[in-house]
This record gives sequence, structure tokens and C-alpha cells, in this order.
Amino acid sequence: MPTRSRSTYHHGDLRRAIIDAALEAIREEGSPDFSLRALARRVGVAPSAPYRHFGDKTALLAAIATEGFRLLADGLRKAAGRADPGSLDHLRELGVAYVRFAARHRAHFRIMFRPELADKTPYPELLAAAGDSFGVLTAAIRAAQESGVVRPEETGRLVRASWGMVHGIAALAVAGQFGHTPRKIEAIARSASDALIQGLEV
Repeated sequence: MPTRSRSTYHHGDLRRAIIDAALEAIREEGSPDFSLRALARRVGVAPSAPYRHFGDKTALLAAIATEGFRLLADGLRKAAGRADPGSLDHLRELGVAYVRFAARHRAHFRIMFRPELADKTPYPELLAAAGDSFGVLTAAIRAAQESGVVRPEETGRLVRASWGMVHGIAALAVAGQFGHTPRKIEAIARSASDALIQGLEV
């Protein structure tokens, strides 16, 4: 791994520097196959320095995942503002935004659903961020049900099915199965969202 000068971060920004170094390593390797000691070398600090902010590697991954879910929630809310709440277009925009987020933030996406973070209770900030992002989708489907354009089934069931389909498309995009052209990924995301909508309609 390439190392950086100790002057690459300002005093008090070591936590951010470690997170950025981890994201850079994930983009290069495709997985978090690194140690905190290796990240310290990459940033140019003492091997013990990362432990000032992260008790272990999983805590660092939790911080990255938390940041990812916050970015996702922000992207979903911005997309939701492009269509009327309770409409099918509103749901379609959310589906596209999910895939768009994954394609733009591949390193975050690779970490957000790691098996070691399946139980989020040890990380309250991660638990809250994940709940917030999924809350956007839940609220959108519930609003569409209330407006009569989505089937009046159990909301949680529809949320899980919708998330599963869109997440699958996003994972394929992150794996490079659709190439790396944003326009092509966007088009595939819209096609997938259209198919999802057809399955949700009354």
C-alpha cells in the first residue's frame, strides 16, 4: 500500500483520515482486506494511532457503514422530492436513487451490508442511520398504499420485497456487471424500477 506524509491531515482530523484511507483501500482492493496497522502506514502515523478512534476493525467498518447509510438517506430524500408523495413516480425515483447511490459510492456500499455488521445493536449510530434510510422507503410505500396506487398488503412485506429487488440491481452494478457508464446504469435502474412498480400496482 502506498503511504502518505504525516502532513496529509490536520491535527484533530485523524479519524477522518483513517476512514478516507480505508475507503481508498476498499476501492483499490474491492474488499476491506486490510488491518488498522496497514491503514496507519497508509496515512503515515504510528501503528497505535487508529485505536484512538476505533476499538477494532469492525468499529471502523461500522463508521463507514454509518456514513454510507446517511448518504443513502440523503440521496433518497432528494430523489423523493422530484415526484408527488404517494405516487408511483415517487417510488420509481427512490428505486433509481438507490442504484445511483450504490454506483457512486461503491466503497461504502460494499461495507454497509457486511455480515459482521448484520447485528447493528453494538453500534447505535449505525442502527439509527440504517433505520432512517429504510424509513424513507417504508413511508413511501405506505403513502402509495394510502393513495390507492399500491396493493393494500402488509407494508413491511412489500418493503422487504422492494428493497430486495432494487438491492440486487445495485449489487450487480457495483460488481461491474452493467459496465461503468452512469447513463447505462441509470437506464437499467429505471427499467428495474418500472418492473418493481408493475408488481406493486393495484
